[in-house]
Amino acid sequence: MILFKNFEIHDPYPGGFQGFGDVLVHSTGLISEIGPDILAPGAKVIEGNRRLLVPGFCDTHANFGEPGLEYRETVKTGSEAALAGGFTTVFIYPNTRPVIDSLQVLEYLKDKIEDSPIRIEIVAAISRNCEGQLISPVKSFTDAGVHTFSDGNLPVQNSLFMKRACDYLSMFDALVVVNPEDKSMSGSGVLHDGFQSIRLGLPGIPAVSESIMVHRDCEISRETGSKLHFNNVVTREGIEALAFHKARGTDVTAGIAPFYFILSDEDLDWYNTNYKLSPPLRSPSDLEAVLSTLKNGGFDIICSSHTPQSEIEKTTDFLSAPIGAISLETTFSLAFTYLVKTKILSLQQLLEMLVVNPRRRFGSEENPLKKGFKADFVIIDPFETLSVMKETIHSKSKNTPFLNHKLSAVIDMVFTRNRLHSLHEKTSSDYTAHS
Repeated sequence: MILFKNFEIHDPYPGGFQGFGDVLVHSTGLISEIGPDILAPGAKVIEGNRRLLVPGFCDTHANFGEPGLEYRETVKTGSEAALAGGFTTVFIYPNTRPVIDSLQVLEYLKDKIEDSPIRIEIVAAISRNCEGQLISPVKSFTDAGVHTFSDGNLPVQNSLFMKRACDYLSMFDALVVVNPEDKSMSGSGVLHDGFQSIRLGLPGIPAVSESIMVHRDCEISRETGSKLHFNNVVTREGIEALAFHKARGTDVTAGIAPFYFILSDEDLDWYNTNYKLSPPLRSPSDLEAVLSTLKNGGFDIICSSHTPQSEIEKTTDFLSAPIGAISLETTFSLAFTYLVKTKILSLQQLLEMLVVNPRRRFGSEENPLKKGFKADFVIIDPFETLSVMKETIHSKSKNTPFLNHKLSAVIDMVFTRNRLHSLHEKTSSDYTAHS
């Protein structure tokens, strides 16, 4: 047994424990007791020393490289990056080679993730090869335990196909996840259509390419009764569209990744392709709208939108470089630094968006800090600082716009799947509750 002693415990689930106390974990990996002044003779004791203990985070939007793109990220390196960021559950998307659009690929991935130190949930493709023409074998996927579908960074463009797909998916109570972008409007654009695109002489992506798809997919959701989630809504117009449809009672939720509540297109550097993202960094006015929406509760989830790209791929001009940046390891620290410390969100609100809401919306197993539940939690030092350095990044790829940034709050330990991972010790990095 392990006794976690004198921690500041924050359980964001309704009725969860809040305050200083202890957590006793049994050798089975279940929580035996939680509360103040627990006595457990013979148990291994880990002292809190002013640290926080919170449930493990759930990421609803991450890209790993397997199968086919292992040079960017493997299940192993992606899992290590997730642990370093406090994520004990991660949903991985189907933009692989081959795409996750068949049971063969699904079974291959299930074998790969079986021994992962974290819980990995698979998001299957809506359409064959994510081409938006033929629907993937939805019933076979749902029979195999997959209930989340998306075409990832290749969102369905044909409205009739999207309507028919949502009709069919609603029969299985599946969640449809969309990156809202009208490709016919964004064209060959690589950044926000505004002053910076003119200054840099690069083709822009208009804000309406997002808002028009938010409207379209919300209307389809209402028509078909399907459940809808947007990974990132980052323009003022898109956010207004989202609020309109939420107010109408549409079954829609939305997430936001750290890039979009910290950066704007004014941060763009011609030579730094790590700032080339999808959706693109938008204007300062859009950034203000994102922060305001976070503050008033308009977003439901904070996700990582982790998209690894190799250094060779990113070492080129802005126009030619692939999209995306990594963020599994930094999402919590970025949110704590830029949202909690600035009082845009309370710690409780942040944890609801990282722990409770993502699991409930995406149908993953919940992890409250309560007696009898599986121990699944993160230990955080809120007084330590994290320096984002290439040498210390666990992800196989290093493409992040936050290199050399100093952030508040460090993930010290993660307990999940009956194993404690101590992230800052070079020797004996983990041990089970039997220890």
